[in-house]
Amino acid sequence: MLNTGKRTCLPVFITMSKENVMKLKSSKILGVVLFIFFLITPLYYTDINAASKFILPNGKTVSNVLYTNRAYTLNVRKQSVYFYSSKPSLVEVNKRTGKLLVKEPGKVTISARRRTTSQLVCKTTFTVRRRSDYIIPSVRSFTLVTGQSKKLSVKKSPSNSTDVIRYKSSNTNVVSINSITGAIKANGIGSASITAYSKADASVATNSSSNRTVRVTVNVYSSISSAKQIGLSEVRVAFQETPAKLSKNDFTIYNTSGKVVSVSSVVSENKYATLSLSQNLMDGKVYTVKYKSSTFNFTACDGIIRKFEFLTTKVPINTETPIVAYAYDKNGIQLGEYEYGQSYSGITFTVSSYYLNSNKKLNFTSPNGTAMARISYKEPGSNSITADSGNIRITSYDPEMISAQYRCTITNSPTFTFTNTTNCNYTLPKDSGNYYAHFNITTSSNKEIGDYSRYSVSSGNTNILILQSNIIDSTDKSIGLVPINTGSTYIYLKDPNGYTVATFPVTVGAPAVLSSVTLSKTVVPLVNTVSNEDGAITITAKDQYGNAMDPAYVGVCYLECISSPANFVSVSDVNNYSSIYWSCNYPNITFNSYNIAPGNYTYKVYVGSKYTTVNVIVNGVSPSANP
Repeated sequence: MLNTGKRTCLPVFITMSKENVMKLKSSKILGVVLFIFFLITPLYYTDINAASKFILPNGKTVSNVLYTNRAYTLNVRKQSVYFYSSKPSLVEVNKRTGKLLVKEPGKVTISARRRTTSQLVCKTTFTVRRRSDYIIPSVRSFTLVTGQSKKLSVKKSPSNSTDVIRYKSSNTNVVSINSITGAIKANGIGSASITAYSKADASVATNSSSNRTVRVTVNVYSSISSAKQIGLSEVRVAFQETPAKLSKNDFTIYNTSGKVVSVSSVVSENKYATLSLSQNLMDGKVYTVKYKSSTFNFTACDGIIRKFEFLTTKVPINTETPIVAYAYDKNGIQLGEYEYGQSYSGITFTVSSYYLNSNKKLNFTSPNGTAMARISYKEPGSNSITADSGNIRITSYDPEMISAQYRCTITNSPTFTFTNTTNCNYTLPKDSGNYYAHFNITTSSNKEIGDYSRYSVSSGNTNILILQSNIIDSTDKSIGLVPINTGSTYIYLKDPNGYTVATFPVTVGAPAVLSSVTLSKTVVPLVNTVSNEDGAITITAKDQYGNAMDPAYVGVCYLECISSPANFVSVSDVNNYSSIYWSCNYPNITFNSYNIAPGNYTYKVYVGSKYTTVNVIVNGVSPSANP
């Protein structure tokens, strides 16, 4: 056979047995069945998945949360189904219409099956909730004191409500509250309202109109921090914060035996209140004072005298004065007042003094007179002395000197006059010339005493400062000072009885050095036609402490002319003939005027290395020739 370039297919014959032919036919039948199954299955499941959720009649998807007492009707899109409930006691469902009857809270599963085949189309588990109809708080209002805690609770109706309760305070400065637990704490005085919210769940906003609410009023008052009996019928109460207006009806006082003591009046001041009682407390028992819901215990007076205190141990002269002692219990409560010369049960009172008069009163005639007094107490029927003052010294004084004013200042002048505005100086230089401490003593009525010599002085440290006398000079009212070393000490002033009545600090500084120069005038006007007219001014040289220096430590002074009326006289001529124009003898300078050329003269005034300037203005006629 010739090859034509084309592929030729020849039939092939296969010989098969009868058994193999039967197997082939079975495989074909199985393949057809599987083909039909896989062809139909996607279409079937596509319908189920497409309708796998319940919908409402309006086409919206049903929420998985249902509420009792609400109407729901379920549908399944494009499906004819029957509806079933897993718990008809919670939710009944109409098998044909899908209408739900929601009865009780809990969890329930609603399923839908195809009517023709009973095949499950969709299934959903729902949470059933029961809203509160209303809520009732455990209290409608209550009172707390600062720092106090309380828990607020709310009852839901009906009791099977699934609502959650949340709380909020209108003023956290007064009351704060845990929003979940209702735990309250009183923070400050005032009023606040607590609002309880009954919500469908915690995510619902507080201001939602679906919430049920109720308000509770809380009034917060200050709490008692202490209570103490301060008198037989007085109790003093302290508060943590200043309370609002108080009245006697705000307080109750009682003891463990049931005894109640009424409060007759209240006086308040800042954080304290003094309660006046209707009776004395002298039984030594523990009492409780109650204010609002705050309480504090105190121990009452036991009525036994434990100590004495004298009304005074200083008596004014020329005044008849009774001798009086007060008795106190162990807590300092005053139990009585006892005057010498009177008779009291269990009291022994003695006084010895030259100044005791026939009325058994003291009448001192001079300051620092003395008397000795003693008082003791023995309980009747007992040999035990419960209180004894011991010997008490009573002295006299001059009332005029009680508020006396004592002043001292240091200068380098032997005399000094005090004024109401005197600024006292307590500094002087070492190795200085004559320095003095000047004194001024005035009575309570602002009158200066007459005899200073009755007062004495002393130095606190004679290695720093020596006083030239210990008695104040009655004429100059001063003493001389001798500074020895730099440092600080005191001058002590003592009254006629040797008591120190004033202490003045004194500082001895470095030796004085010239620090500044000042003049009594800086402009001196003159007239050259008056033969006896001259211009006199004074120089003051001060040290580094601001004190005027002793002339012996200053040295000489001289002047230098630095400007003159040049048309009449030159600067050099003025300086060369200085005696014609001026003379200087510290601390005085005199400028001459007669026959001096008119015009303005400026001088530097030197004292040691320091200087200042002065202008001399000469008026009058012009000279025929320069002097």
